Amino acid sequence: MAKKGKFKAWQTISRKVLYKHPAHSYFLDQIYLPDGRKHEYVHAKLIPGVLIVALNSKKEVCLISQYRYVHKRKLLELPGGGVETKQGVLFHAKKELLEETGLVAKKWSKLGLCHSMPSHTNSLIHIYLAEGTKRQGPGSDMFIEGISRMRFVPLKKAVSMVQNGKITHATTVVGILLAALKMRAV
Repeated sequence: MAKKGKFKAWQTISRKVLYKHPAHSYFLDQIYLPDGRKHEYVHAKLIPGVLIVALNSKKEVCLISQYRYVHKRKLLELPGGGVETKQGVLFHAKKELLEETGLVAKKWSKLGLCHSMPSHTNSLIHIYLAEGTKRQGPGSDMFIEGISRMRFVPLKKAVSMVQNGKITHATTVVGILLAALKMRAV
């Protein structure tokens, strides 16, 4: 059994930049673990992100089918993307929703935050609820983003899709569950 005592944080000895990009950088750190052992740790620093739970007038949620290269398949997801400028998180949420789906919304509210993979990235996702969506045109970035399909499903059905493993994208799972709790759909 481990001794109880004051927590000692990991200490950085050195950092090597493996790759640097305006939206994401990768590092190899030499660190001391709390018990004093040396260890190598690879991690990424990413720009913040946004994720949108877009509901139409029937309280159906917009899901997109997006090809993910790393997984070599399409995943069911909520629309979203990176916060690339200083124009604000909500600005980017509205921009991503329009670009990926062609939708605009009447009412916007913040649902919460999610650290999507805290063991290896600083990724922080801002999750928004967009209500009263309507089509303004085609999503301008659908093809480039690998989005092959957009569909609306009842929020309750989306919760079931999370439960039965049809939706596995981590922040999408969080977004759907937060929206369901807020809308009392669970």
